[in-house]
Amino acid sequence: MSFDTPTLVWCLAVPLAIALVGVLVCWKIETQSTGAVDRQSLCSILLASAWWIAVSLGLLASNSLDLSLFHPDEFWAALSWPMLAAVILVSPHAAMPLRDAPGLWVIVGMVATCAAALCMPTGESWSDMVPLHQPWIAAVTIAAIANTWALHRMSHRGADRWLPLVILASLACPTIIGASDYSALVQTCLAATMATLVIAVASAIRLTKVPVAVVFPAMLFCAVMIAAGRFYSYDDIPPRVYGLALFAPSLIGLADRLVSDQPVVVRVLVAFVTASSIVGWLAYRFLG
Repeated sequence: MSFDTPTLVWCLAVPLAIALVGVLVCWKIETQSTGAVDRQSLCSILLASAWWIAVSLGLLASNSLDLSLFHPDEFWAALSWPMLAAVILVSPHAAMPLRDAPGLWVIVGMVATCAAALCMPTGESWSDMVPLHQPWIAAVTIAAIANTWALHRMSHRGADRWLPLVILASLACPTIIGASDYSALVQTCLAATMATLVIAVASAIRLTKVPVAVVFPAMLFCAVMIAAGRFYSYDDIPPRVYGLALFAPSLIGLADRLVSDQPVVVRVLVAFVTASSIVGWLAYRFLG
């Protein structure tokens, strides 16, 4: 696996800078005197848009800066468009309680299904993988919805300040899988990781109060990139291992639910142990 200078710039430096600009713009807006609801919705879409731009540039860089984002050898590059739909349709309302947004979850399901179907490999060179399409479309769809639900619930249990850390742990899963098969997958995951890292730091020091806005596009990204890693792999890895990677955020959310009445320090520690165990096991199976 090698990283040339353009890749390092477009997958590390540029995503970091874009996410930082997004955070600072949101911070500036959040300190203004306009209505709280308006500020929250506006900052949510701005922060999610900055994250999307950063990740899309990573997709372009791993795609040799092919502006079409539909390179025939990089079928997962089409993920940029469902993520944009998630940013526009879901992110502005991501902080809404579940009871106030039943229609929003219908949209979440539709976008997840479209992303899963759009990002399956096609063409003659992938003909031997066609039998995997239906189960993986179902797996990606269910994982994206379940993980979004789990992290949304964590947000409403007071986990906003450290929620991006859970997203970072989730991004480690496709990064590890990609590292075992295909460097272009890792490059794109690095772009998402850098953008999320900026948001995590900003959330920890209260520069932004809407990190939940990036949850759905990030969960779409993780699920599709794990699927891409599976299609590029010819190793005999059991489906349950990929299942662990796909549903890692849900498992972290479940662990947090079990200690939701405990102090924040305990909740963070439980989430850290759960995430570290999952990431460590995946690293052992794919890189060991």
